[in-house]
Amino acid sequence: RDYATSFDIFLVLVGLVDMITSNLTEQGESVLQRLIRALKAFRSFRMIRSFRLFKGLRILARACQCFLSSLFWSMVMLVIFMMMGALLMGNLVQGYLEDSD
Repeated sequence: RDYATSFDIFLVLVGLVDMITSNLTEQGESVLQRLIRALKAFRSFRMIRSFRLFKGLRILARACQCFLSSLFWSMVMLVIFMMMGALLMGNLVQGYLEDSD
């Protein structure tokens, strides 16, 4: 629970620094502002804390995590079969395309 509080404090401080730096530099974005905006993306991790409240949501997230490797390899196989089909089709119509009649 202490980590969650310190994480929230970190997010508030990053937002505060972002507000201060955006008011100081009116022209263009500085590197510091871009870095701070990237750090503000960590706010989405706050949602993960709510997973412990919903057992069904945890089960669903775990199921998604388990099937992602299978999905990846099935997509790799699909790409390989599509490339093989494209090569076969290209070889079959090559004679027709080269025919000068």
